[in-house]
Parts: sequence; C-alpha cells; structure tokens
Amino acid sequence: RLPPVASAAHRLAMLQLALAEQADCVIDTRELERSGPSYTVLSLEELRAEYPDQPLCLALGLDAALGLTKWHRWRDVLALAGIAVMRRPGWSLPEPLPQWWRDAQNHSRDSVPTSGGWLRFVDIPPIDTAAAQIRADLMSGRSVEAKVPAVVARYIKEHELYGKNTRD
Repeated sequence: RLPPVASAAHRLAMLQLALAEQADCVIDTRELERSGPSYTVLSLEELRAEYPDQPLCLALGLDAALGLTKWHRWRDVLALAGIAVMRRPGWSLPEPLPQWWRDAQNHSRDSVPTSGGWLRFVDIPPIDTAAAQIRADLMSGRSVEAKVPAVVARYIKEHELYGKNTRD
C-alpha cells in the first residue's frame, strides 16, 4: 500500500467536510495522534478496552478484505472485530476461499457476537470508485466532482492536493 500523498491534517479536514451534515458520525482521531506506526489492531485493542461489551465492526471494501492477511497482526484484527465486507465492482472472491475466510463466514451464521471472528457481506449500492482511483484522476488533472462531495473537491483544489489541480 502506498503512503498517503496528503498530510494527516488535510485528510482529517476532508473527512470533517464530507461528514459535516452526518450528525450520527463521529471521527475518531486516535490513529493520527499516535506516535510511530499506527496499525488497525492497536486501535481495535484500545476500542475493545473502552467498550468491552460492545460488538466492534470493521467495514472494508472487498479489495481490502482480500488483503487482510497482509495486515500487521491480522489474526488479532479478526479476533477483535467482525468484518463487514462491501462488494466492489471488478473484484470477486477467489476460488477456493481461504480457510480463515470460510471459518469467519461460518461464525457469521450465529447472531453477532461481542467478540470478533465473524465476516459478513453488507449489501449496499456498489461504489465503483476507490481512493486510489480518485488520487490517480487528480494527478492526471481529471475532475473528481462526481466522485467526492463538492466541498471536498473544492478543498482539494484550494490546497492543491494530489498533484495537478482539478479542472472546473
């Protein structure tokens, strides 16, 4: 995975703009505040300590879920939180499925446990845009107005993020 091009402060500002009207969303900045490498498993451990009796759910696109075994302490990630997988256009499940995936899906058949270990597909309208594609479009000078909220597109242009400015 390539490192981000925009600073953490810019990425946070774009997220705040995108979610400004979503009263039920809270932005957790713990990974930005952590010194040194920040791994998902560390955040999940902290969240588990703060909310010991609540189920934790990590939402991932299918592309990210298929790469989970490359993550730092990935088995601990799966043990700490359930995985909600959103299908992505152009991505399909490998055949045969890895054993860990089958085990997690079988665990899913029960009610949602407070611990992790489960994996479920979440049916939402598929989004045919990944962050990497948006960054590539911006670096090529293509507009992303149709792919991100207008307020975020303006912010990117104002701050000249991701290479070339976007076109109007």
